[in-house]
Amino acid sequence: MDIITANRDVMSHKSVKFEGQSVRVNKTVAVLAISVSGLISVDVLAGDWKVQPSLKVGSTYSDNIDLEPDGDSDLVTEVSPAIHVGREGRRLSVNLDYSLQNLMYADDSDRDKSNHRLSANANAEVFADTLFVDFSSSYSQQLVDRRSSGSSDAISGSDNLNDVFTYSVSPYWQQRVADVANYKLRYTYDMVNSSGSSGGSDSEGNAVSFNIANGPATGRINWNVNYGNQQTDYDDDDKSDTESASARVGYQLTRSLNSFVSGTYENHEFAGDRGNTEPDDSSVGAGATWTPSQDFSLTLAYNERLDPGPDEDGKFISGDLFWAPTARTNLSLGLDNRFFGETYSGNLSHHTRWTRWNFSYQEGASNFRNEILEQGFVVCPQTATTIAQCRVLVPGESLLPGEAFLREGDDFYTGLTTSITEDTFISKTGRASVSIVGARNTVSLATTDTRREFVADNAKEKDLLVDLSWSYQLAPRTDSLVSIGHTQQQFDDSSEDDFMRYLWRITHQIGGSSIFYVEAQFNERDSAVISRNYEENRLTASFKKFF
Repeated sequence: MDIITANRDVMSHKSVKFEGQSVRVNKTVAVLAISVSGLISVDVLAGDWKVQPSLKVGSTYSDNIDLEPDGDSDLVTEVSPAIHVGREGRRLSVNLDYSLQNLMYADDSDRDKSNHRLSANANAEVFADTLFVDFSSSYSQQLVDRRSSGSSDAISGSDNLNDVFTYSVSPYWQQRVADVANYKLRYTYDMVNSSGSSGGSDSEGNAVSFNIANGPATGRINWNVNYGNQQTDYDDDDKSDTESASARVGYQLTRSLNSFVSGTYENHEFAGDRGNTEPDDSSVGAGATWTPSQDFSLTLAYNERLDPGPDEDGKFISGDLFWAPTARTNLSLGLDNRFFGETYSGNLSHHTRWTRWNFSYQEGASNFRNEILEQGFVVCPQTATTIAQCRVLVPGESLLPGEAFLREGDDFYTGLTTSITEDTFISKTGRASVSIVGARNTVSLATTDTRREFVADNAKEKDLLVDLSWSYQLAPRTDSLVSIGHTQQQFDDSSEDDFMRYLWRITHQIGGSSIFYVEAQFNERDSAVISRNYEENRLTASFKKFF
């Protein structure tokens, strides 16, 4: 698998000064430069930039390069130049990782290919405290058919991989109107294109949102209004529209108790291969928020639907809870009721000197297109060994201590999903991870359970991932990683596949800027479709130089 581990000395960036001079950039990366730097003054761009070129050279032997019941063996040589560009500043933050993965197959040169792999995101403050721009882009290899196989490093099972390019730019304007109100107006344009797209599933999205809330001059009266409209247009002329609005007016009864009345509205039009559906929802409610301290907040509301459907609750309770009993513990819970029924959310994080605990649960309407777009905002703890330990960063949210954006070169960089389809589903995702961190040992257990129910035909799917890993420092410059992973998939026709991965890697740091590793891996898939069963043994040796 494509992973490099190194300490901070090896991964240290080269700092350079940028004073507005003209530079040439790779065409694949040019989107970032055009979208952001074209709007930003030289004063914003000036400062320390972290630039880190690297070169990876490796060789992988697989006894089943096709990932088939009786596949052929092959020896694959990989040469991958890469670059990381980063900057963390008050007015401009940039994280960009790009590599050109060149693969050469000894026995079947027809497989030779070059893969672009890009993960980029940026935030710029164009005008002080007023105009901002968020940007993200990715280029990755995704599964054509999620029921067939492919490796995250794109070496094995490459016939089942498509190139997928995403791009999103989102300028927003926020301002205070005297001390009466604060508002934010945001526009977002995004695009998802797949090299092997079928059925016109390449798409463009346009979205606008507006939020306004009271300022301090309103005294005990508090209020907010939110509106959002998002439209996605597909190449086959299908489209999906989502419109939502909410408003709340409250009165501060005491320093810690606020009462309010509220109203919400949702109108959707979902199109896809499974059929079209147009769910809508609207409700009014009343409730209160109790905030006795900055470490505790509880909101409860009683709501009534204005036009309940035959399967909808006419009356329901909603609310949320935040509690931080200690500096090392945070708990948040949410309860609501939308057009698809009761919805729950939650997050619990706790750490001690030797352990890290994280639990989260989220429900909502989504599709594979949105999941691909969100990959550019995946952040992971620096000790992460699996995607189950990572989370999606909400735009505008800050990284937590010890977190970093998912980078090209990480074992789980390519989050394999499926070809982009138009179908909308209700996603319910639970994540849990615990890590025990010692002076030389780190043991992690992580799991992700995702369940989907498609809106148009109520078909159900399930993905369950469990990963156990043990990292051990054999010597000051040598580390060992043992990992066992299990993935279970249940598809909409009730068929089930099980995938097992066993991995052992030895990584050695050479000097202060190079890494060498060897890795042995065994993969096995037990499928309900016999033609998709396979076993694969892999052996990889790789060298990476940071410049």
